[in-house]
Amino acid sequence: MAVAEKIAMKIVVALGPAALKEVTHYLLGNHGSKVKMGDYAECKIARFDDTACIVVDSESGAVIPLGEDTVESYDFVKEKKRMVGLKYKTYFYYNVRFKNGQESYIRISRKNMMAFLQHM
Repeated sequence: MAVAEKIAMKIVVALGPAALKEVTHYLLGNHGSKVKMGDYAECKIARFDDTACIVVDSESGAVIPLGEDTVESYDFVKEKKRMVGLKYKTYFYYNVRFKNGQESYIRISRKNMMAFLQHM
């Protein structure tokens, strides 16, 4: 089992059924933070408490926290406004390299980005 998977399982085990319920509820909504390319492509990014996480498997509640324990490095790529409903939202694009060697290109909302950067 990869390091990120072990960490994800620890979070699910520690938070228990409440985490699974929160992940399931969150995934029913429409949001723009997600992994665009690379490893974990098309996985959504959610914020649980004050931690931004990649939701790897919504059925099991497996998540990978975006923080210093899992992320080796990250590079800001660009900022872009996107029409969501009737208003524009600002999204931030990053290249992220994980400690297990995997890489992802993510689009992340301001709130999720602040949670991500807070743990780096």
